Amino acid sequence: MAVAAVMAGVTGASGAAAWAAEPETTEGLIVSASRTPVAAKDLGRSVSVLTGEDLRERGVRYVSDALRQLPGVAVSRAGGPGGVTQVRLRGAEANHVLVLIDGVAVSSPASGEYDFAGLVASDIERIEVLRGPQSALWGSNATAGVISIVTRRGTRNQSGGEVSLDGGSDGTFGGSVAMGAGTEDLDAALSLAGLRAGGLDVSADPGGAIDRDRNITLNGKINYDASDWLRFGATARMADRRSDYDGFAFGAPKRSDLVYDGDYATDQRDVAVSGHVDVDSLGGRLSHQARFDYTRVDIQTLLDGLSTAKSLGQRFKGTYQTTLALDAPTLTSANHRLTAAVDWQRETFRNTDADLVSDPSQVEGQQRDLYGLVAEYRGTLFQDLDLQAALRHDINDSFADSTTFSTSASYEVRPTQSRLHASVGTGVTNPTFYEQFGFIPSQFIGNANLDPEKNFGWDAGIEQRILGDQLTLDATYFHETLTDEIVTVYKAPSYLGTAVNENGDSRRQGIELTLTARPTEALTLTGNYTWTDAYDPDDKIEVRRPRHRATLAADYRFLDNRAGVNAEVVYAAGNYDFDYRAASMGSARLRLDDYALLNLGGRYKVTEAVEVYGRIENALDTQYADLDGYATQGVTGYFGLRARF
Repeated sequence: MAVAAVMAGVTGASGAAAWAAEPETTEGLIVSASRTPVAAKDLGRSVSVLTGEDLRERGVRYVSDALRQLPGVAVSRAGGPGGVTQVRLRGAEANHVLVLIDGVAVSSPASGEYDFAGLVASDIERIEVLRGPQSALWGSNATAGVISIVTRRGTRNQSGGEVSLDGGSDGTFGGSVAMGAGTEDLDAALSLAGLRAGGLDVSADPGGAIDRDRNITLNGKINYDASDWLRFGATARMADRRSDYDGFAFGAPKRSDLVYDGDYATDQRDVAVSGHVDVDSLGGRLSHQARFDYTRVDIQTLLDGLSTAKSLGQRFKGTYQTTLALDAPTLTSANHRLTAAVDWQRETFRNTDADLVSDPSQVEGQQRDLYGLVAEYRGTLFQDLDLQAALRHDINDSFADSTTFSTSASYEVRPTQSRLHASVGTGVTNPTFYEQFGFIPSQFIGNANLDPEKNFGWDAGIEQRILGDQLTLDATYFHETLTDEIVTVYKAPSYLGTAVNENGDSRRQGIELTLTARPTEALTLTGNYTWTDAYDPDDKIEVRRPRHRATLAADYRFLDNRAGVNAEVVYAAGNYDFDYRAASMGSARLRLDDYALLNLGGRYKVTEAVEVYGRIENALDTQYADLDGYATQGVTGYFGLRARF
């Protein structure tokens, strides 16, 4: 919750000697909750943390499966592995969540949201989930929160690597190789991961074809200290995947007929590149950073092996940021810091194959620019009171400008080992390219007069430690109000879809509870529960946001930490989806079945450098669904080997 909920056990054979977390993400520091790293104990905003060690010990393959374990998070996947996977925070939409990988925004410029289906966990070092409006810090799409992902980096003055290979049910297999090296002033890391998921037939039609997913991810980063005041860094990531899927029959007479067997596929390549230079001046009292990011998303859809559409979305972003210590000779010793930043962003989108469009207007590319001005203050008052405040103004060339703010406070009550935390702020989400420009005139008409969606939210809670760090409890209440929500309407006489800003407020409120316990050195228990109450302006319940979500996980280590087993239960209830059957056609909602999933895992260190591991997902073969009409994955398992060199 408000403090980092680090769900990690002991480190297994995960190559810890060859890689290290980013210096700014060492234990106890959060990078996504401020323009500069902030200690978790000083943070009033609500954040959870997953470490790479935890992901590898549990044998998690997809980041989305790990996110299901966190409070305030709802994950919906269309069928099995490779199906479109959306992540929502606190009852908001998927495009209201800003997703960063090594600081680079990776959401699709076309849709504004990130498809988590293609994000594998093998090279992930750390995941931060920051809940609540954060646009004052990070701009558009951080309306409901930020998911910040950090990949592995090399360790200074060391070198080494890691290789893993696993396989399992449904013909699924995967592998990865990673290397890290460093000198006294330089470190570098390179990793390659491949995963082929056997999948299932999400249509459940008799004799239907299996829908498979193939993923190849290449990641690299380098950091160089030219001097004690000048540093350079760069990252590059490419994910290439092909996912099969079935057709969807809007207006089918029965729920079982909504998804039908078909030879559909998506080829997608995501590229994210960044470079930055950091300069310290005034003896370390003033820092500067100049950064450039580039994101590219190429998508091709196919039917029966033939292309039906091709598109390209790109994002260019430049940032200059400076931070001043207000009351000390260095930033590390300061109690009060002031940060100012200027962001520039350009997004472009176009269809790339003129032969696949039915109207010449679909070929013309579109472009839009944004300038953001940011100011942030962080300070400690009276030793135990920590404050954060940020203000941002975005200048848009295609729609209304926006101003957002965020404030938070954390107060430690030492005699009772308690900590009070609260935050309040606003967020915005700009219209997507499809909403603004259309691109499919025979089906959907763009609306150039759209305004950004606006969110006002606040939360407050208490964290209680018992017996030191053996038991930590946290309870947080949140409330958010979304205005100018963008929805699709179908107007007479053409009844073609178009986007409009809806009148009224969408209301979201809830409670997040978290438990972390270490009753013994060998046993770690983690659990959380989230109640979410989300309604649109027409007082209809929002879909794909379970009213009740709970998880309970246990990790037990034995044989002098050479072996470990883990179990986790995921429970969801009160989840709704649109009813696409005739004659509703999506105007009504229906409740999906409640479910509880059991996942099991284990690991054993054969030597200090070699570890075997396994995982069974949905061990009870529960029938469940995140979306209406899609068959879901039954019990699956895989086993593998990981070795350092």
